Amino acid sequence: MPDYGKMHGIPPQLAPKINLKFFSKKRPIVRHNKKYKASCCIQKSITFAFLYPPMKLNKYFVIDFDSTFTKVEAFDVLADISLSDHQEREARKTQIVHITNQGMDGSISFRESLEKRLALLAPNRKHLPFLITRLKGSVSESFKRNKEFFQQHADNIYIISNGFKEFIEPIVTEFGVKSGNILANEFRFDETGK
Repeated sequence: MPDYGKMHGIPPQLAPKINLKFFSKKRPIVRHNKKYKASCCIQKSITFAFLYPPMKLNKYFVIDFDSTFTKVEAFDVLADISLSDHQEREARKTQIVHITNQGMDGSISFRESLEKRLALLAPNRKHLPFLITRLKGSVSESFKRNKEFFQQHADNIYIISNGFKEFIEPIVTEFGVKSGNILANEFRFDETGK
C-alpha cells in the first residue's frame, strides 16, 4: 500500500499521530464531534480523512488588562474619579497620560511611571467601587463575545498588569479568570483609606 501520508505532504513527525482512514466512496466523509477533529480531501479516486483525537490544551493565554481586556486605561478612569473635585484636575490628568506614555515607550521604568501616577492620583479606597463600575462597562467587545471560551479555558488564562488587583479581579473573574491567575500590583491602604 502506498504511503498516502507522504504523498500528500504530511510532515513525518506528525504522521504517527494521524489515524489515516481510506474510504471507497467519492464523497468526503467527515466526523464532526467532540472526540475527533477531521480534515477531508478527494485526491484522484481516493477520498480520505485525517481523524485525530483532540490534543490536551497546553497553551497559556496571557492578556494585558488596560486597553486590551478593557477599552480604557484604568488610571485615566481613576483620575476622573479621584480628581473630580481637585483644582488642578485637567493638568494632573494630562500629566498622568504623559507619564503613562513614557512608561509604555520605555523612556522611564514602569516602576517610576507607577509611582509618579499614584502621587498625582492620590487614590482612596472609596474610589474603587466607582472605578470598578466604570471598568465593567468598558470591557472590550471581543472579550464579551468570547466569554464562554474564557470560562472553558480558565485554568490557562492569565491577566498580567501594571495596574492593581483590587480593580482588575472584579472585572475578569466574571469571565471565569481565576483570582490566582491575576498577576498585578496590590493597593496598601492605611486606616483612613489612603
